[in-house]
Amino acid sequence: MELNLYALKTFKEVVDQKSFSKTATRLYLTQPAVSLQIQALENYFKVPLLIREKGRIKLTQEGGTVYEYAVKLETLQAELFQSMDRHADRLMATLRLGTCFIAGEYLFQEILNSLQNKYPDTRVALSVLKCEKIFQGLLNGIFDLGITGVNPQNKGLQSREIGRAPLVLFKGRNHSDNPGPFSIKELVKTPLVLREEGAGIYIEFTEFLKRHRLTLKQFKHVCFSESNQAIKSMVQAGMGFSLMPEFMLRQELLGNEVVPIELKEGELSQGFYMVYRQQEDLPELMIKMIDYVSRRIKKNIQPQDPSTSA
Repeated sequence: MELNLYALKTFKEVVDQKSFSKTATRLYLTQPAVSLQIQALENYFKVPLLIREKGRIKLTQEGGTVYEYAVKLETLQAELFQSMDRHADRLMATLRLGTCFIAGEYLFQEILNSLQNKYPDTRVALSVLKCEKIFQGLLNGIFDLGITGVNPQNKGLQSREIGRAPLVLFKGRNHSDNPGPFSIKELVKTPLVLREEGAGIYIEFTEFLKRHRLTLKQFKHVCFSESNQAIKSMVQAGMGFSLMPEFMLRQELLGNEVVPIELKEGELSQGFYMVYRQQEDLPELMIKMIDYVSRRIKKNIQPQDPSTSA
């Protein structure tokens, strides 16, 4: 098992602040996450590093030694970053990236290939998870960067909207001969197949319903699924209608496997976000990655001109 340098940084901050809660605030972590980092460090060295007495934090002898080296390593790390900033074309690091299911399934195969070509010395460790797990992973120091379809509400996280993807309401090819357009109130008698609560599509659609004084409870039947492919299959089988970002349905729309539903109330859209921990200064690598990946995602989520897709 390798030494966790982030745990060392957390340990040094606890000693400097003489407080777990203040450290959590400064590093934008949860207090349990700070405790876990210290515990991981003590497990690694197999000795106690801190002692809590009457609300005060004291270093053990071993903890004092670890602290001295943590200070040295922090200085060396700063010197390393300064030196590497002079070599902007050679980024050598591991980017720990968490993406939502939509981004992971539909956007990142092409993006990872382009990243590998542009930054061959940079390794990307990719995890595809629900948005809430990505936010928690960022706060706990597990991820460096997140890409989600939900804008986080936690004060410890910063976000940047990459762009908004149009959402398409769609039905099965043989579900109805009526071309529309429809009012959303006319669709309440039609079964609805939707992503689970907490997903970006779910949030956008329920907010849209709220603006038009409707709720999901008013629909005839609602089926929830965590699988985008399962939702497509159910709609194609005539089990109801659903909605997804346009870029996820391009193949099915071009093949007339599903039919778009035009709404009288206008179009819906879903935002996609770059998310990272609240920090005073982002590392140079992070800035470059955010800019590069943002441009690639923004390009991919924009609607394509049907005349150029044939």
